Amino acid sequence: MARALLLSLLVFAVPGSAAEPAPRRPATVAIKVATPPAHVSSAFELPGGRIVVSDVKTPAVLVIDPVSGVVTKLGSVGAGPDQYVKPGGLYGGTNGAALLLDRAQLQVIEISPAGIFGRTYSIAVKGVTGGSDADIDLQRLDNRGFSYFSERTFGAAGTSRPAWPLMRFDPIKQRKEKIADLIQGETTTVVDGNMSRSQGVIGSPADGFGVAPDGRVAIVRGEPYRVEWIGVDGKTTRGPDVAYDPVPMTDADRAEFKAPTGGASVSASGGSGGAGGGGSGGSLSGMERRFAATKAPFAPGDIVVSPSAQVWVMRSRAATAIDVIYDVFDARGQRVDRLAFPDGSRVVGFGAGSVFIRETGANGGVTLKKYKVR
Repeated sequence: MARALLLSLLVFAVPGSAAEPAPRRPATVAIKVATPPAHVSSAFELPGGRIVVSDVKTPAVLVIDPVSGVVTKLGSVGAGPDQYVKPGGLYGGTNGAALLLDRAQLQVIEISPAGIFGRTYSIAVKGVTGGSDADIDLQRLDNRGFSYFSERTFGAAGTSRPAWPLMRFDPIKQRKEKIADLIQGETTTVVDGNMSRSQGVIGSPADGFGVAPDGRVAIVRGEPYRVEWIGVDGKTTRGPDVAYDPVPMTDADRAEFKAPTGGASVSASGGSGGAGGGGSGGSLSGMERRFAATKAPFAPGDIVVSPSAQVWVMRSRAATAIDVIYDVFDARGQRVDRLAFPDGSRVVGFGAGSVFIRETGANGGVTLKKYKVR
């Protein structure tokens, strides 16, 4: 009898058979909008409940009164005062203000608690250019005026998991400071003279990051899956490893990557210098794409930190899944919640005890949703 019980316990202790907590479904909060935004890149709730929305596709910056439905447009497109080119993320400033990142001009526009444009300042690294068409921020902001980004490094020929430094940048002093290394997915690098080309294994685990308003940095590790907080003083608070059930990489997943993207070549003496992305999925011209057997627990670009320093991580899912699941971690790196949202959902911002979701329909249209959370 004792032998049978021991065998039973061993079966349930087999690594890789982690049963994760079931996600909960939060309740929606009504938002009245007379003219819904064409697209939502980010959302931020001002004191009093009005919502600032950035739309990188139109482009536009809007203030929505969720009670009356009145929508007010801020600024205009251009390179002058109170103007923007690619309005992206909205970050927490001081005293309830919001900070709008213009991805194209690498500048920040302050939005007062009253919903009015204030001062504009640059976060560009002098002498360096870079950018991306993806609807995510390559730079993150804190309320002190600093920006955060990863810098691509160029390794030796071969296959490895390269480490890209995560930098904190003071735009006034033009001074960069390394915070940590972000481990990238498995990558093959070919060096030809002074040219270096890299191709990543699709689905290979890679680290990502987010920033709290006070400058604390959350590193989300891909392997093992966990959250590490790095304080302004440099001290690290490491959360526990999170066990999860790996999602197989299926033919349906591979089919999404069939279209060739051409050779993504980069100069060994160049670099993104502050516009570095969160992954290493470049393509080597003429090489067959490589896929991991299972998906990483998350993609590096699917991390957002709330004003209250909660880390929201969108989990990888099966191609047939109908829900989008987010893990929520606290300032100790402990997972404190799991939430499920409808297919096509993405967290774009936060309010008081709430989260804003951009929900994309089958026809490509988007809807701004608000959910009540703890």
